[in-house]
Amino acid sequence: DNEVERRTTALKKDLAKLVQEDKLIALGKMVASVAHEVNNPIGSIINFTKLVRNAFREGELDEERASKYERYLDLSLREAERCGRIVSNLLSFSRQQAVEPKTLDLGAMLDDIAALTRHKMELAGIEFRKRIHDAPLCIWGDYTQIQQCFVNLIFNAIEAMPEGGRLTIRGGRDTDREEAWLDVSDTGTGIAEEHLSSIFEPFFTTKTDGYGVGLGLSMVYGIIREHHGRITVRSEPGKGTTFRVTLPVAPEEGGAP
Repeated sequence: DNEVERRTTALKKDLAKLVQEDKLIALGKMVASVAHEVNNPIGSIINFTKLVRNAFREGELDEERASKYERYLDLSLREAERCGRIVSNLLSFSRQQAVEPKTLDLGAMLDDIAALTRHKMELAGIEFRKRIHDAPLCIWGDYTQIQQCFVNLIFNAIEAMPEGGRLTIRGGRDTDREEAWLDVSDTGTGIAEEHLSSIFEPFFTTKTDGYGVGLGLSMVYGIIREHHGRITVRSEPGKGTTFRVTLPVAPEEGGAP
C-alpha cells in the first residue's frame, strides 16, 4: 500500500511538472500576442494625455473644451484598466500554483483566455465565436490545469488554420448526467483518419517542422481524466476538427463532489 501511494504521489508530481513545462511553451506564444494587445491601449493613453497636456499649456480650458478633455481622461483611465486586466491575466497564467480544486466558471475562464489570444487570432485572420448555454457553466477542478487544457486546444486550433478560418467554442450542461460539455471547433486542415487514434499518445505529433514535441494533447487527456471527465475528437481532413471536453458540474452548494 505504501509503495502504491508513493508511486501515485510521484506520478502526480511528474504530471504537475509537465503541465508547468507545457505552460511555459504556451506562455511564450501568448507574450507576443499580449505585447501587441497592450500596445494599442498604451498608444491611446499617450495620445489622450498629450492632448490634455497641450490644452493646459495653451490655456484652452473653456467649459466646452474642459468637457471634451474630461472624456479623454475617462478614456485613458479605461484603457489603463484594460492594460491592467490583460497583464493580470497573463501573470495569473504564468504563475506556478499548487493544485487547488474549487468551483470554476468555464465561460469566464474562456473569456480570460480569449483576451490573451485575441491579437494572435486577428493576425491569423481567425474569427472567434463563443456560445455558452446554461451560464454560468461551473465545474469542480483546479483552475490552472483546466485553463492549460483549453489554452492547448485553442492554440492547436489556431495552428490548424494557417490561412485563417473560424474558431468556435460551444458549451452547455447535460442535466441528466450532471455534466458540463465544451466543444472547441476549427475550420482548419483537419486530422487524417489514421492519426485520430494516436493523437492523445505522449510525444505523438503530426508537425514536421520541429515545432512542438506533442505533449499538449496527451497532457490534456491526462488532466481531464484526473478530473473524472472525458475528451473526444471528431475530424475530417480539409473541413476542420472538434474536440469535446466533458466534466462533472460543480455541486450547487459549491463544495467538493
